[in-house]
This record gives sequence, C-alpha cells and structure tokens, in this order.
Amino acid sequence: REITPEQVSRLKDVFTYGISAMILIPFIGFLLMSRWVSSLESLAKGIKSKMALWIEQEKSVDLESEIEMLEFIFNELEKKTQQLKIENSERRRAEEACRRSEEQHRGWIENIPTGLYRNTLGPKGRFVLANPAIVTMFGYDSLEEFLNTNVADLYADPHQRKAFAEKLIARGKVAAEEVQLKKKDGTPLWGAL
Repeated sequence: REITPEQVSRLKDVFTYGISAMILIPFIGFLLMSRWVSSLESLAKGIKSKMALWIEQEKSVDLESEIEMLEFIFNELEKKTQQLKIENSERRRAEEACRRSEEQHRGWIENIPTGLYRNTLGPKGRFVLANPAIVTMFGYDSLEEFLNTNVADLYADPHQRKAFAEKLIARGKVAAEEVQLKKKDGTPLWGAL
C-alpha cells in the first residue's frame, strides 16, 4: 500500500516528536549544562536533516526504513553520549585539580611565617583575607578579631594609610613601602607593604 505525502508529513512530525522525547527524557539532567545543550541541539539537527534527506529521496516508509532510521538515531545518541562522558570526565578532572591547587595554596598561606593579607582600599578599608602569621604579629587573639579590624587602625598615623592608598591607586602597585604600624596593644611595629 502506498503512503500519501500528507501521511508522510504527519508520520515525520510524530516520529520527530517521539524521537525528541526519547532523546530529551533520559538526558534532562544534562540539559542544565549549556555545553551539553549545544551537543544535544547538534544531534537533533543532524537527525532532522537525515530524516529530511530520506523523505526527499522518497524512501518508502516501511518497517525496514524505520529500523534503519532508529539505528542511525541510536548510533548518533551513542556518539553524543560518549562525547558527553568525556567532557564530564574532563570537567571533573579540572575541578579536582583546581580544588587540590586551592588547598595547596591555602596551606602555603596559612603556614608561611610572613604576614599576608588582602584588604579593601579607602579610609575605612577592611581586611578580606589574612594568614595566622599576621594575626600573631599584630597581637590579635583570633583571625576573626583581626579581620574585623579597620585597616587604618593598624597605622601609627592614620594619614599614612590615606597616603599609601592614594599611592597604590596612582601607581597600580606599591612594593616594599615602609610604614610605621601599631599592634593591638599600641606597640609600634615597622612593616613593609
């Protein structure tokens, strides 16, 4: 029995929606990653173009051609699945390497006997990062206490803080700038920033 062009069109739409559902449902979790979405969109376009080519060639839609189409689709799905597995493995390896590197750097910062810190600029600058050595150098009891200190409060002369910040903004960096600072108890301390 011969299939009419209208039936072919309807069959094509039903088949496309069915295949799309078969592809999307198992991989819905993967759709959260844009890279994977792109891969699936590419797969869908490839399948759609192959179907259009088969219809243009006026292949009869019989059981054999449906099986051939399904075989093509599942082969493409297998290729994309393998590609996604590789990409996922690469991403996991990169995340693990980043985590190890972060732990290593954190260990260096926490264990180096030199005081290290990072703070915001301005007259009311706040510490955002500090290591245990600088906490001890300034006589604070804990890292939290030190981080809650106004940066300007550690300068013997608060105007030096302002001058230092202006110099840093103007030059983009300051190296080995000697300033007189003070500990928590007010004891003078010379430092190079």
